[in-house]
Amino acid sequence: MEGDGQRKAFIDALSHLKRRIELFLMLPLQSIDEMSILRKLAAIGREEGASAKAKEA
Repeated sequence: MEGDGQRKAFIDALSHLKRRIELFLMLPLQSIDEMSILRKLAAIGREEGASAKAKEA
């Protein structure tokens, strides 16, 4: 993909990555148990922009 399509794809990927990082940084790591963290991390991985494979997990 080149040109405007490439730029849009990059901006979209950057936006999705930024959102996932924000969600990760908001996790209350000191106050929740390991299983809850794992569930929340899995949910972050299924956020908008995830691959079809990630959404199935």
